[in-house]
Amino acid sequence: MFPISPDGSPSKKKSKLSQAEIDAIEKARHEKEQKRLRAMLSNFCKNGVPQGGFLRSINLEQFGIESGSNITNATVQELCAILPGGIDELIISNCVDVTDVACWAIARHCCDIKSLIMAHCNQITNIGLRSLSLKCSELKKLDFTGCHLLDDLALATLAGM
Repeated sequence: MFPISPDGSPSKKKSKLSQAEIDAIEKARHEKEQKRLRAMLSNFCKNGVPQGGFLRSINLEQFGIESGSNITNATVQELCAILPGGIDELIISNCVDVTDVACWAIARHCCDIKSLIMAHCNQITNIGLRSLSLKCSELKKLDFTGCHLLDDLALATLAGM
């Protein structure tokens, strides 16, 4: 890490910050981002719902478009963690940064989910689908169109649900 010199270019002098200080700054930045994401998602989930309630059908694809936010595993994890009653339907289509970690979060926190649309989430594998099949026994509608890492084993997993 190089500090900025008076002329605006990177200075060749080493920063005086210790690794512990750098780690503390990164941790604080991460916590601030997490709080911002949680507040934004909480507001989104309450939009148009009577006081004290939350949406039961969530479209993260649309949320990403409207907010300009990139939907990631962290977004899905926060969403699943903040909704006390769970989710009936979740749409995460075309969110290319979503992986099996998001599937695990859904399986862990939203085991009563009934509809999951993850079309064109290209990083979803058989492992993510397996975590859903083990925990989400109420799933009736699944869409993994364009998830090219899923294979015949994934279909066998689904058949066993």
